[in-house]
Amino acid sequence: MDAGRQARQDKAFAKAGKEFYEAWKLKPSEVSAAFEAASAYVSGEDYPLTVTVLRELSNSKEQKAADEAKRFLDRLRPATDKKAAAYYQTGSELLTKGDSNGAIENLNQAILLNPNHVQAFNDRGLAYSNKKEFDRAIGDFDQAIQLNANFAMAFHNRGKAYLSKGLTDQGMKDMDQAMKLGPSQEDVVAELNRGAESNIKEEQKNNDVTGPDDLGVTLEVLTPQLAESTGITKTIGVVVSAVQPGSFADEAGIRPGDVLMEIDRRPIRTQYQYKNEIAKISKGRRILFLVRRGNSSIFLAATPR
Repeated sequence: MDAGRQARQDKAFAKAGKEFYEAWKLKPSEVSAAFEAASAYVSGEDYPLTVTVLRELSNSKEQKAADEAKRFLDRLRPATDKKAAAYYQTGSELLTKGDSNGAIENLNQAILLNPNHVQAFNDRGLAYSNKKEFDRAIGDFDQAIQLNANFAMAFHNRGKAYLSKGLTDQGMKDMDQAMKLGPSQEDVVAELNRGAESNIKEEQKNNDVTGPDDLGVTLEVLTPQLAESTGITKTIGVVVSAVQPGSFADEAGIRPGDVLMEIDRRPIRTQYQYKNEIAKISKGRRILFLVRRGNSSIFLAATPR
């Protein structure tokens, strides 16, 4: 304790904090040493170490000391939140510059100081994704979603991480949820369509299927290039590239080049949604399609046999 007091008197606050902390560890009943350590770190504006000591102390079996540590943390919250924002800003800038390690280092501190910083978890997940540490990335996106269940970009990013791990179904579900929460995000839709295309190809490989689906149509992912060539203004939708003669789709009047927009009044923006809707079709029930053909939108109907 004397070494800590001398260091504090010399304004060597980092050394003082370390001395007091080590004194507490040697004799846990001396909780005053822990508070001295926290105070020294505050004087040196080392908020991450301050918070670490106080959180450890808040779990103390000595209830009085634990309660005082929590009150200490509450008093510090304006300062720690401000410092967390600064760490986040630096981490975000480093992420933009491609320095994933530097970003993670700063975002770790932001999260330590503010465990409810949703964007910090999301950005740290992006940094881990850049390093191809997808399990860690998914864990951070999970946390961001737990903190804010309407955070569309966290669903988007977690979906990309799942797709990178080859977990196509989980990735597509997350992309679909991201689109529902933020339907104007065309990058989310494009990613979802890429996931759907990957899933379809994998199913065809596993099942040795290369032809049209149950409706008799073959689909194509609506890429920006395809949209431009067909005169479509947005890369959202399901494009029919081929129709099997005599099939249900042929009888309904669906043609190659049509963009399926709705099935039974339910919007179809992606191949994933399309697959879900056709799975609901039953024989003998009339099905209504809304398709875009050229500059026109038309309704088509047929009853599967």
